[in-house]
Amino acid sequence: MPDKKDLRRGGYYWFEGEPYVTVTRVLQVIDKPALRHWVGKEVYLAMVKDPTQSEQEALSAPYKKTKAGAERGSAVHSIVEAWENTGKVIETVPEPYKPYADAFYKYIKDNDLNLEEHEKTVVSKTHCFAGTLDLIVKQKRDEGLWIIDIKTGKDIYKEAHIQLSAYKHALKE
Repeated sequence: MPDKKDLRRGGYYWFEGEPYVTVTRVLQVIDKPALRHWVGKEVYLAMVKDPTQSEQEALSAPYKKTKAGAERGSAVHSIVEAWENTGKVIETVPEPYKPYADAFYKYIKDNDLNLEEHEKTVVSKTHCFAGTLDLIVKQKRDEGLWIIDIKTGKDIYKEAHIQLSAYKHALKE
């Protein structure tokens, strides 16, 4: 199936005139107690750091960190995409992203992986969802295919497993 990322808008992919909810939008309904705790802590820390700030400024503190995390994720995805397009290690990675790049290159090398596809959009007509997965790789020693989603957070959360499972089911269709 050709890439359908350009057909994504408003939390849906539009395929053959029909809307398919994005996997990431579906995952937003999952309760994330750790995230709620983190948001509260960030607001508290902002107020402790500067008690003169307004309530609105303190409440915006978590979103500033979220924006920085999104920028980090975009940068790391660009590093991975450069590898996907060239198959080569990029030596001139900016310092803040170097540990992520090094970990990615080590993972690919240690697991002896070949890139099969990247940024592949999948659609499940049966379950009415769609998404774009980061990588499909093949392990050289046993020919096994792996679906990989690049994550740059501090942990791998339960919804990542659901996300990859959804991609797997859509690929089977």
